Amino acid sequence: SPVSKLMNLFRNSYNGREPPTVVVQHFADPRQIILLSAQGSIIVSILRPVDCLRQLLIDCGGPEADAVKSYFNLLGPEEATATALILATSQAIVDRQVAEWSAKALLLYGGEPRLVYPAQYGAGAGYSSAGYPTSPGFQGGNTTAPGGAGYPMYQSPGQYPGSPSFVSSPSGFNPNLISTPQVNTSGYNPYHHQQSAVGGQGGQAGPAAAYHPMPDLQFSARHNGLYLYISRILRPLWCQPLVSGPGDKPTSIVSGTEVEFIISHLNNVKLFLEQYTNLVGSPMDPMQQYAGQHGGRGGGAGAGAQFVGQQQQQRSHQDALLSEKKSLLLVRQLVVHTLQVLGLWMVVVDHQVDQVLKALSHDNNNLLRQHVLRDIVVTSTGRDICVSLVQGLIQRYLGDSANTDAISSKLREVCPGLYRVEDAASSKAHELLLAAAQTNKPAERSRMVQEAVEIAKGIAGSLRLDVIVSHLTAVHAYEAVVEVCLAAAAKKDPQGLALHFYQHGENMDDTSGLSAYTARTEAYRHCTRMLETLLSSSNNIQTSPSVPKIPGPAPPADPSQLEPAQAGQWAEQVFQTMVASEDEILHATLYQWLIDNRYTDRLLGIKSPYLCAYLKRGIAQHPDQLHLFDIIWKYYEKNGQYLPAAKILDKLSGRHSNELNLKSRVEYLSRAIMCVKSVEGETSRGVGQLLTELEEKMEVARVQLMVLEAASNIPSAAASLPRLNSDLLDITTLYQDWAEPYQLWECKLAILATAGHPDPLLIQSIWTNIIDRELERLAASDVGTKKRSISSKIESLGRLYSSSSKYFPLEFLVRKLELFSCREGGGEYVWVPLCLQKIGVDLPRLLDVYNRIYLAKESMWLTAGNELHILHVLSSILTMFVEAPMSVASSADRRQFTVVCQDAVSAYLGELYMKQSEATAAMISRFRDIQAKLDRLKY
Repeated sequence: SPVSKLMNLFRNSYNGREPPTVVVQHFADPRQIILLSAQGSIIVSILRPVDCLRQLLIDCGGPEADAVKSYFNLLGPEEATATALILATSQAIVDRQVAEWSAKALLLYGGEPRLVYPAQYGAGAGYSSAGYPTSPGFQGGNTTAPGGAGYPMYQSPGQYPGSPSFVSSPSGFNPNLISTPQVNTSGYNPYHHQQSAVGGQGGQAGPAAAYHPMPDLQFSARHNGLYLYISRILRPLWCQPLVSGPGDKPTSIVSGTEVEFIISHLNNVKLFLEQYTNLVGSPMDPMQQYAGQHGGRGGGAGAGAQFVGQQQQQRSHQDALLSEKKSLLLVRQLVVHTLQVLGLWMVVVDHQVDQVLKALSHDNNNLLRQHVLRDIVVTSTGRDICVSLVQGLIQRYLGDSANTDAISSKLREVCPGLYRVEDAASSKAHELLLAAAQTNKPAERSRMVQEAVEIAKGIAGSLRLDVIVSHLTAVHAYEAVVEVCLAAAAKKDPQGLALHFYQHGENMDDTSGLSAYTARTEAYRHCTRMLETLLSSSNNIQTSPSVPKIPGPAPPADPSQLEPAQAGQWAEQVFQTMVASEDEILHATLYQWLIDNRYTDRLLGIKSPYLCAYLKRGIAQHPDQLHLFDIIWKYYEKNGQYLPAAKILDKLSGRHSNELNLKSRVEYLSRAIMCVKSVEGETSRGVGQLLTELEEKMEVARVQLMVLEAASNIPSAAASLPRLNSDLLDITTLYQDWAEPYQLWECKLAILATAGHPDPLLIQSIWTNIIDRELERLAASDVGTKKRSISSKIESLGRLYSSSSKYFPLEFLVRKLELFSCREGGGEYVWVPLCLQKIGVDLPRLLDVYNRIYLAKESMWLTAGNELHILHVLSSILTMFVEAPMSVASSADRRQFTVVCQDAVSAYLGELYMKQSEATAAMISRFRDIQAKLDRLKY
């Protein structure tokens, strides 16, 4: 029977001993003794304390009689209260009158909470060894049960399930506010300020001030008796694990009938607490309380020093009443929650414990075995275990494709705090989605999915999104996932705190806003994860079917595997659904996901007002992230906002960063110039100055790039190369720190041209070093290689500077190159004019330069080995003209140039006639031939 099984559990709690009658009298029948005599046998029932109280109430016709009062005095206030509660909580019709009398007796003789002042205790009688007053009702002494059983009526307060030694902090239940009959040893007392009332005058403490303990709060006997009775009801299971047996075949230590037996008694207590809410009586007059505590002692200096004051005494007593009221409210919460836990376990037992526990994870199974009922009731871990048991029950029905309405109704009935209305609706939604996954009828499936989605949206705030999302994706309801996640975010943040947090700089001190923002983003990450899965499936390469190993029909397709084309379509639908949303936090989450996964093109293709605000906020909050700046200028450029794009590009080019190299900076400047040139209409006003600044920066950046390329070939400059990449430097810095120290002659020339610094001597020196360095580099090469190399160098530099005579001194260069040609010899006289023609120097200008050099009659040509070298070059230039007169484009220019050529030839012939030699004879013949051809030219 349930009573015998519970009696065994009671014995276990007493280490195998027989429990006292007073402890088990609420469910155990009276002991019966059979007396044998010569006349026969007599059966005698030994009355329990509760039987005695019942008989007294009936005989006296109510609790006001002195016999009932004496019963409370004899048995002790707490024990008598616990006994009276057995009758007061009885719901039997035959006990209705007795129950009313018992409840009235509790109010009459249950006492009041009070402040216990140490002065009322004698030395050693009311003080603990530490010097603190102990509670008279719970001093730890053994009270023998009526009938001489020889066992203590109750143990020390620490053994009661309601004491702090058993109670941790459950959700919604604060055990620190539940007081049991024990002393306050926390060191804190709200009446600490009263000690100043005792002492001598003038601030000097008298002998009485040497020791002044604080007053202790003592709860009433009915409060302590209620705790005592509840602890006796729960004692068989309170410190016992609910599961025993091997891991593969777990069993419950109690049957459903036994749990129901305990639930019935505990439910009676709950009904009693709901019916009698005035267990805390009216406050006692403080003067009467003081007189009662001090035994009516008279006044005088000693009494006046101990008396705190009537107003303070009244306030203190009110505090005691309030504390007891809070304690009773909390113990009611404990009773209600314990009833729900036991009710849930009774349902688990009815549904086969081993089958339900199979649905639990391995960790939850271990926790259930390790935790006793006390831990399951009062700890947060225990609540998690209860939730997992609820889910296991629901999962068993869903696994069997059974309707969950019945089990949902049952759970709502027995444990509404653990299985709420939202949980029931969630179970229904899961049931519909599982059924939709199994049906082959598209219309029916669509109806079920739609119904489930509507249910889920209504309770989205309390849903486990990972579970509902997995069910929705199983039936390919991808757009519904976005709807449910949006609904969940709205439920979790009804006041819109997340948006305020997001739009005002994401201040981490705003804890409520941060919490709401985190809740929303966590909900939206389910959407981005689903989108990522769909995109991944759309990129899978579909393989051809393999040859079957056995004959027969083809195996059915795996519904979890998506066709790439279909997955791509669903991904696009989900993407468009998210973009169409008006939730700015969802947009921000989507944008961040696109950036993290480098879908920049898709991001820039979004037409939404939230995108620009997101990018602006991003670069303001994270100025160190270059990729955000890259995205925002591309966004401006794509949307025709060229001026903002140019300004962003300008900032990027001049940004100090080791992540950017110099080529990237030059590219940014180039794009900025293009954007500025693309500005039209009203926005084009005032951009001229910006364009000028950008072009000047571009010129300097190109010089810096030239310096970087030149310095990269110098080992000693390797340490300073990072500086050239990390910033855009000015012209002066480039010249002083790189061009001059490392003798970068071409870079010097570029710097002078960019800075507009025409120093003829310096420029001639630079050109001399450029040509000499090139010749040194080719010292071992033949003459032809040297001439080709120098020609290439002159051509590359001439294209940059030939338009300005300040930085391309033509006459100086011709003299320098021809002097080299004269010294090296080789018989090739036309290579310098041909080189200069390639960079745009025309024949008239060449003839003029060479003619001036010839007329200078410098002795260096004779020293170089050929005083007629310039005449050979001049003859080559004139030959080029007479063979291709159209090289001078204009007819007028051609006529004029012909006259110049004829005059020059005549002058050269006149000088050659005066120098008759073998070399001059050949030259005279050549010039006469040229002269004849000039005369035959037709314009």
